[in-house]
Amino acid sequence: MNVERLKRSDVNLLLDLIPEGWEGVLPIIHWYTCVSFCHPFKIVKKQKIVGVGVAVLHQDTAWLSHIMVHPLYRKRGVGAAITQYLIDFVCEKGIKSIYLIATEMGAPVYSKLGFEVETEYCVFKGEKIKLEETLSDKIIPYRSEYKEQILLMDRLTSGEGRSAYFDEHLEQAQIFIKDEVIEGFYMPTLGDGLIIATKPLAGKELMKLRLATKDFFIFPQDNTIAAELMSEYNFKEMYKVKRMFLGERIKWNPEYLYNRVGGNIG
Repeated sequence: MNVERLKRSDVNLLLDLIPEGWEGVLPIIHWYTCVSFCHPFKIVKKQKIVGVGVAVLHQDTAWLSHIMVHPLYRKRGVGAAITQYLIDFVCEKGIKSIYLIATEMGAPVYSKLGFEVETEYCVFKGEKIKLEETLSDKIIPYRSEYKEQILLMDRLTSGEGRSAYFDEHLEQAQIFIKDEVIEGFYMPTLGDGLIIATKPLAGKELMKLRLATKDFFIFPQDNTIAAELMSEYNFKEMYKVKRMFLGERIKWNPEYLYNRVGGNIG
């Protein structure tokens, strides 16, 4: 088996690798091939792509994402091989903290490679609601003068420098502001719709805004405020996924995360 860089022309050849529940992933894989901080690779055997995986590099951390193996090659070491290749690639860049989100199928593979469980993300599903006319007047559209506050809040929450993800999504953001201080923000076009808030009221109001268009939420089990709101709106916890790390554990604040970006950066 050979490991090679995944090219844009390879993306449409990956249909057979996509696991159940990952439908619609190809545009994301294509995007990985277009940006400088994402590094997608493929495992090729007999001129056929049998596995893929991506390393997403931030300032001082990295995420491994979209590790997929062809059904005929599962449980044959391909998943471990592509993951180890990504680990080695990241370590060569001098990055000491590596993270990923593990499905039930992938978690045992990652554990054998040294990853440890840090926490779990809860996946809730329910019914969308009609947008309330009484939505908080503290929620306003994004303005450029608040960019630095948003980036600082994300750094405080995630513990990572991931601002490269934000630029094309800021204009669509909604912010919860009190006395000219941002207490939370919602980026509907960034992944699953990132919601971060340092104050419970801000988090809950931004979640209500998202409830008008989405029927699911994914956030760390550490955020009990978000879980309480899910109960209020009769959302049910469907399952959990593991957030795992290898190397140095970063300091972050999971209780501020009210909806994640996605499995590729938490």
